[in-house]
Amino acid sequence: TLPYRLQDINLGIKKGFQDDLAPGQDASFELIALTADGQALASSGLRVELVRENYDYFWYYADARWDYKLIIRDSAPLHTRQLDLSATGPTALRFSGLDWGNYRLDVQDPSNGVASSLRFNVGWYSAPSEDDAPDKLRITLDRPDYRPGDTAQVRIEAPFA
Repeated sequence: TLPYRLQDINLGIKKGFQDDLAPGQDASFELIALTADGQALASSGLRVELVRENYDYFWYYADARWDYKLIIRDSAPLHTRQLDLSATGPTALRFSGLDWGNYRLDVQDPSNGVASSLRFNVGWYSAPSEDDAPDKLRITLDRPDYRPGDTAQVRIEAPFA
């Protein structure tokens, strides 16, 4: 495993509940901004949006078998607010009275474009395939090990083109 960072600042979201929420139950979260070395950082004016996601499946027949693609459509933001994060630790965030459905919490720092999101569910649901997660890449190497100075051939496959 190698550390890989695209930016010097990262936004973390931690849900304050196990598994899924019951309809009407409060959805609580902790947000934190971290430096590349993991130190908490004050950050002001973060844009927070709660979006409801609607899952649809597009079925098709190809190569003598049925398959599908997951299509996720976002609602207009249900809640939008600005939030300041402290350098002393996580900042609490809570949403009340959510109905059954699939949701996504989006947090963005408009000053530098750094963003993070977290999906969660209220009530019973059918989860989309983890293989279709656009934020996960399949990475393979041409050999099991390398010596200093060797050239690695790396193949990176995104789930969507």
